[in-house]
Amino acid sequence: MTDAPANSSTNIATFSRQHWQVSVFVVLALMFGLTYLAVLPPLNTPDGRAHALRIAQLASGQFLPDRLDDGRYGGELSERFVAYADARVTGQPEPDWRSIPPDAVRQVDFSNAAAFTPLAHLPQAAGMALASLFSEAPEVLVMGARFGNLLVFTLLGALAVYLMPFGRVTLALVLLLPFSFSQAATVSADALNLAMPMVFLALIMRWTGLPALSMQRYLMLAGFAVALGLLKQTTPAFALALICLYRPLGGGPKALVMIGLPVLGGLTVALMWSAAYPFLPGEYFNRGADPAAQLATVLAQPTHLFAVVADTIMDRFWIYWHSAMGLFPPVPGGDVLNWVPFGLALLVLVNLLVVALVDGPVRPGPRRGAALITIGALICGGIIAAFWLAFTAPGETIIRGVQGRYLTPAYGVIALGLTLLFTRRGWFPVLRYLLAAECLLAYAATLWIASGFYGS
Repeated sequence: MTDAPANSSTNIATFSRQHWQVSVFVVLALMFGLTYLAVLPPLNTPDGRAHALRIAQLASGQFLPDRLDDGRYGGELSERFVAYADARVTGQPEPDWRSIPPDAVRQVDFSNAAAFTPLAHLPQAAGMALASLFSEAPEVLVMGARFGNLLVFTLLGALAVYLMPFGRVTLALVLLLPFSFSQAATVSADALNLAMPMVFLALIMRWTGLPALSMQRYLMLAGFAVALGLLKQTTPAFALALICLYRPLGGGPKALVMIGLPVLGGLTVALMWSAAYPFLPGEYFNRGADPAAQLATVLAQPTHLFAVVADTIMDRFWIYWHSAMGLFPPVPGGDVLNWVPFGLALLVLVNLLVVALVDGPVRPGPRRGAALITIGALICGGIIAAFWLAFTAPGETIIRGVQGRYLTPAYGVIALGLTLLFTRRGWFPVLRYLLAAECLLAYAATLWIASGFYGS
């Protein structure tokens, strides 16, 4: 009888702490996000124009892109919006949109954005459609799309933090990682590609301690895993985290089948969309890549692959982190990338790793932790390998095109794996919050530096 009040008190304390952490995340996400909305120039990414045009097409009610005469993908859009997008990307003065006839249209190519399914652009399209009820000005439409992206990312991030039974501080810090998070304040699809896998992972971690997983919960996770295939082609790999439910699924071959089917389902959906709307790179990605030639080179000279791995690690290993934390695009019309200082990126990396190690549950789960770390590493390797095939010219030994923000979701999986390695000690929570506060100060400093890049 004496255990009931203690358990009740513990549950209330956990519930209160959970809601407090979620509330803090929402406040920080909106504070940083709204500031990034003001600081970052509209469409200021290499593929910002293509994403904005595809979003405008979705917002107008056209679900699928058109196939153009040259075999690429795009559609007819308002000349007002296209002229605005062109000016923003090139850094030229914005045209007077009122001087352009409202019924004027132009056929445009946005093949690299058409490779994403409509789900990836749905938050931005909803925001743009809502903004169109109040104004026809292109800058207002783009701001609506950016705000819709930020709002959905914040809500999904808050849901992930709420559902995660441990490591909530670590997860929040990963979700708020400066440059990766700043994409939520743009028209980029990368924000959804970060938030949705984290919600999926939080659900899995929430149910790993159950003696058995109900069919209803399994079907929910299986459907979620298949939906991941509607994001980037590499996102279904996050469904591998279902391996953590091996025991709740009953173990044995049956559990492996139940784990494998959703993974295959997500990959099938991704491949089906890719077959219908293949990625056709824009000018930014024209690197002379030839997947067939890449494979032929390795088959003819297997040692070339070792040279690729070694040279890429030596040249890019740090960049994969630094660019996720603090690499900002050039000013409109410019070509100089803007990096935050090396020391700031290193400080965040060290702090985040230590926070992860002291942010675990009362009872550690080193096997689950090792599984998550392995899955995160495999996803990183898979993404890098995909860019080797699709974006790197045959014969090159340094893999091109990989940006750190593409790897941020996998970093989150690895960080959450670290939280499961050690038993929580009495002083761990204090250290966790101290280092988290230092991370947040570094995030604020990054935002301040970014505002200087763009003269805001």
